[in-house]
Amino acid sequence: MPSTNRIKKGPATPWHPAIVLLAIVPIASAGWAIVQYIVPRFQEVRIPAAGPALSQDAQAAIAGVAAFYTIDYTEPVGAWAERMCALVVTPDDCLLLQLYFAPAIRATAEKYRVQSTCTVLPVGLFSIDETILSRIWILQVTVSNPWPGINPTETVFAEVVFDQDRQEWRFRRILFEQELPGYRSPTPKGP
Repeated sequence: MPSTNRIKKGPATPWHPAIVLLAIVPIASAGWAIVQYIVPRFQEVRIPAAGPALSQDAQAAIAGVAAFYTIDYTEPVGAWAERMCALVVTPDDCLLLQLYFAPAIRATAEKYRVQSTCTVLPVGLFSIDETILSRIWILQVTVSNPWPGINPTETVFAEVVFDQDRQEWRFRRILFEQELPGYRSPTPKGP
């Protein structure tokens, strides 16, 4: 009588343990890098939890200023400009950041070994131009590790513009003090 205790073999599996390991290691490494280096940079950006919800234009101003002051000399060249270009309105705004600001930011970051994050709080609305859907927000920025020439806490004026194509408010730029007299102020209004 034939034996019925034969070992049944299932279908051959294409997943060799070495292949699985080769796939898991890069994915785990990427996840670790994101958690270690990218997430902490944006955890320090604080939007006040109490009080009324912030308007979308205020949120765009806060995001742009937070990205502007979040600097790390250990990042790859171009990382700061990439972050900023993801927030601005037009390709021309991005080009201005890449050609004018990014080289100066990079040089300063490397010279002083800058690794900073910031807290950005809205102070109020400085100017509204409904003809071009532009607003200028007064914001208070507190930088975690200020470098020479930057105060730990500064007041800045950030311009945001409504992007008709995306149907959202986008950051345009931080204004220089000399530009402020050219803008009219609305009735004082909070965030």
